[in-house]
Amino acid sequence: MSEPPPDVEVLIQQYLEGMLTEKDAEQLLECLRKQPELGERLLGHVVMDAMLRASKNAETPLEAVPAPLPRRRLSFAALSRAAAQASSITRLGSAAQHRLVEGRP
Repeated sequence: MSEPPPDVEVLIQQYLEGMLTEKDAEQLLECLRKQPELGERLLGHVVMDAMLRASKNAETPLEAVPAPLPRRRLSFAALSRAAAQASSITRLGSAAQHRLVEGRP
């Protein structure tokens, strides 16, 4: 009497937990040889397991990590220069408008 086919999900879980017997390891390897697409499933489980272990070992929960402060894009000096230039342009524009209203060229 032959044994029933192994439940691949159980074998993968046992592999991740380090509980796979030598016989089960042979069954898992055989399943992977017969169905190479199971390798993607195994890899997905390995990645998920690694993420879970990393989050379990994290010192602070993700919600408690403060958001990074935005980087300063302009230095104070650059901002001052831009403000001075804007002020100068405004003055020139006002003077030109005043001359036009008064009728002077």
